[in-house]
Amino acid sequence: MPQLNGLVRDYATQVVFLGIAPDNKDEVKKLLNRFRFDFIIISEAESVFKELGIDGYPKHFFVDKDGIIRQAEEGTPIANKNGKLITENGEWKVLAYENYSKILDALIKNEPEHKK
Repeated sequence: MPQLNGLVRDYATQVVFLGIAPDNKDEVKKLLNRFRFDFIIISEAESVFKELGIDGYPKHFFVDKDGIIRQAEEGTPIANKNGKLITENGEWKVLAYENYSKILDALIKNEPEHKK
């Protein structure tokens, strides 16, 4: 979450960040009391999950200014080398900011679909 909040901080003037959850408002409120999210969370969005085929968390959709989903990423991007997870101070090295900022930069510049 800290890296996602960092993306919100650095791109807030150019990008809209939304989170969707199938859970009811009370369950989402409990989560938000435990973890800080710097973006809007929409609860009771089960119909959106069904329509987009979301069956797990996290799933990130990158939507252009015309409302077209240009890229979808599933899971948390974790650094690895030759199939082994890379850790820093005993924790996985998460690459959400690094990976997703490249996608956002391409969308903001209106470049063709970002390629890894």
